[in-house]
Amino acid sequence: MKAILLLGLIALPAGAAPLQWRPFAQAPVVLRQQAVRTVSNPQAARFARVQVPRQKTPLYLVDANSLADCGSGGCSLDGYIPSGKEYTKVFEVLLLSRTPPPATPNNFVTVTTQLKHGLPCLRFPIVSQPGDALWCFTGERYTFQEVLGGIQ
Repeated sequence: MKAILLLGLIALPAGAAPLQWRPFAQAPVVLRQQAVRTVSNPQAARFARVQVPRQKTPLYLVDANSLADCGSGGCSLDGYIPSGKEYTKVFEVLLLSRTPPPATPNNFVTVTTQLKHGLPCLRFPIVSQPGDALWCFTGERYTFQEVLGGIQ
């Protein structure tokens, strides 16, 4: 089951580097083979390898980001980690306020340096209220944790 987030654009926190998005065709072969099940247009999709200090296992974010994958429910963003010779999906969300390329900005997700169970927490801006949604790894999947910077 995919979670749905209402997103806006964010400014990157001081010291945070934007994700380095690359064409999906450059992703590891096995990841492409597994993720292509949820990406209907691999030529339009992109991926980012996430690795912050003290993180041992990389997290791969796959942004479907195509007209075929961005419908009324939003655009698909999935996260995978290596698991032996395969990849395990640990994150899936629909980003509501996204537009397909070329208008899609790169700052719809911020990777934090806060680690939970060895993987970084992710921040997503929320347009329906002030603040960012914080998602962290539970050891099996990413789950919503709290709204940061919102109304207290």
